[in-house]
Amino acid sequence: MTEQEKLEIYRQALDGRLESDFVVLDNVGMAPPLNVDYHSQYYYIGLCRSGLMRGRYDYRDLEFKAGDICWVIPDHVLSHSYVSPDYSVLCVFIKRSYVMHLRQQGVMGHYHFPTYLTHMSLPPERFETICDSFRLIMSVQRLGVPQQEELVALLVHVIATLCDYFIEQGLDGKPRGLLKNEDLFERFYADIIACHRQSREVAFYARRQCLSPKYFATLVRQLTGVAASEWINNYVMLEAKRLLLRVPHAPVEQVARELGFCELPAFSRFFRQHEGQTPSEFRKSR
Repeated sequence: MTEQEKLEIYRQALDGRLESDFVVLDNVGMAPPLNVDYHSQYYYIGLCRSGLMRGRYDYRDLEFKAGDICWVIPDHVLSHSYVSPDYSVLCVFIKRSYVMHLRQQGVMGHYHFPTYLTHMSLPPERFETICDSFRLIMSVQRLGVPQQEELVALLVHVIATLCDYFIEQGLDGKPRGLLKNEDLFERFYADIIACHRQSREVAFYARRQCLSPKYFATLVRQLTGVAASEWINNYVMLEAKRLLLRVPHAPVEQVARELGFCELPAFSRFFRQHEGQTPSEFRKSR
């Protein structure tokens, strides 16, 4: 696969346009534009073979270096601030529907711990073991055998199973549920994804957790260091930018309606307040 082909697949993955249930890439040295927030549409597993990437995951600092494994949950916020020239990763993008298929088989059960465990360093032997699975996928794809898709699916299953095992080991080998407040945040974030078109008010989300707005806001800030209102507004802005760029000729009014704004001026004010320019200006600048 050429670098240009990898770049196109990478772009499709970020835009949510992949047709396959999963896509595996090797020796990827690219990253989205620096210092720009975005959220993946797919589950992502990455192995850093060389170099260094610094960024943020859900507004928490992240350093991903050689020998590390990381996993990204759909819809959570990422940004990159630095990528070294020798940065190279093995990675797999997995569709949500295929993750549900894996979970029905008892795999990827630990992929609901994004708030405090997103990456880890692996001992060399473990790192090479999972790298071997990626290399075998590349070899199978190069061979082009009739059973290629089935074989690759089995190997993706192996990678997901190994990730589950490593995450469990990262929890000191003691499976555990989320702490009360962590569970609260997970439910809150799921509500934002599901309901951001319906409401952008903290009180709305507090009621869904059967808590007072003040107490709810305090818990969210204590756990994440970010205000509940920022979580809501930042997610709406990410969706607004994604829609504006994904369908560049769609009227801005249509994007506003998709995000739950009754009137275009309200959407424009909201967008300018958080981005410093109107939706149309943002679209032209990109």
